Amino acid sequence: MTGASHGIALGSSLALAVLLSGCAHETAADRAPRPDPVARLTPAGDPIWRENLGDPALADLLRRADLGALDVKIALARLERAQAEVDLAGAAAGPRLEAGVAGALGGRTFASRRAVGAPTLEATYEFDVSGRIARLRQAAASEWTASAAEVAGARLLVGAETARA
Repeated sequence: MTGASHGIALGSSLALAVLLSGCAHETAADRAPRPDPVARLTPAGDPIWRENLGDPALADLLRRADLGALDVKIALARLERAQAEVDLAGAAAGPRLEAGVAGALGGRTFASRRAVGAPTLEATYEFDVSGRIARLRQAAASEWTASAAEVAGARLLVGAETARA
């Protein structure tokens, strides 16, 4: 076996071993059923629809409908996404710091190869001359406001439909 084919075979074997070892360390917690991601989305506070006509059964139905309605959960998920966009837009206004490692592998032949690596550190800041970042932040804030209104509207609609039924 030549030096070049030996290097390729060794690299392929190493890559296969790394690939297979990623699946070998799965724990019981990894195989356990995942919790329902929608179940954690619950509205804060009392139900918006407060007219229960003095009926404790209707009050309980309104509370359960507010907590379990899929329309409310969808609106809450959109509100979470809007909050993430607000956070991301806020991060765009600040300085960024990136650290990493740069490497190179080369040589004239496979038998005489050389490798080199160097740490990298990069700090950047974008001046908002054109107002792009400010408009991005304003749009994200408006999206959050609209999503919060959507949550309130969905909760009100669910309460109205529950009381009517």
